[in-house]
Amino acid sequence: MDGWLTALNRFSRAENLYDDRDNFQRHNFEFGFTLFTPRDISAAEPLSNDHPYASLFFVSSTQQRIVPESKTVYQSSLTVGFLGLNIADDVQGLIHSAFGSDEPKGWGNQISAGGEPTAKYGVSCQKTYFQRAGHRGLRGEFKTSLEANIGFSTDATVGLSWRWGRISTPWWSFNPHQAEYINLGAPVAATTASNGRKEFYFWAGASLKYRFYNAILQGQFRDSEVTFQRSELESLIAEVWIGVTKELKNGLSTSLFLRGRTSEIGGFRGRIPV
Repeated sequence: MDGWLTALNRFSRAENLYDDRDNFQRHNFEFGFTLFTPRDISAAEPLSNDHPYASLFFVSSTQQRIVPESKTVYQSSLTVGFLGLNIADDVQGLIHSAFGSDEPKGWGNQISAGGEPTAKYGVSCQKTYFQRAGHRGLRGEFKTSLEANIGFSTDATVGLSWRWGRISTPWWSFNPHQAEYINLGAPVAATTASNGRKEFYFWAGASLKYRFYNAILQGQFRDSEVTFQRSELESLIAEVWIGVTKELKNGLSTSLFLRGRTSEIGGFRGRIPV
């Protein structure tokens, strides 16, 4: 997949953004799945006034180009997978059974039920504007981001983020804006602290997205029991987040954060939490 992604970057001319400047490259490969259900999972019939059942099983390749001179990160990703696989019912049923939760009944109504291939290609640019050091090793970072995707989610996003505290991971490794549906983050980077003091910092940010198409709600090529028309969805979606990250022993870190976003489903259906 890394070769496919490289070919797409050449075709889209994304490589022209950094080819003439000193940079270094990092790669990441991920696989996983994500599931979506309506609020009422006990109903077997289609629920036209709620979020449709949907599933995505995927593999993804990510490339990062870091330009130290301008403190800019150019990132591209290619995700391929399947919508609507029947195994989604088995996976969620197994999880709910393990925790004693209600059994989901409506997976036969999911988007693209029976399965169909899907894909998404995305490019983004993140620029760090300042890194200010303070007392006792504390410092802050502020950055902005631009992102565009085409595929099962076709959209454009602008955002900003900030973190402050005892920071020892590189500036280019912090990507909290990449968190929708699939958290296709940057390659993992170790801390660079040499004084034995562990990372502990606070972070916050916001983004504004304009969505052109969303297969998770609108469906793709196959007929689906519950879908939304473009006119029933909000094109402009705002998101804010705040969190804290603490480094533990052996290089492990844990984060606690809250995210809030406006509803993508408009009108009457917009009152149903997504």
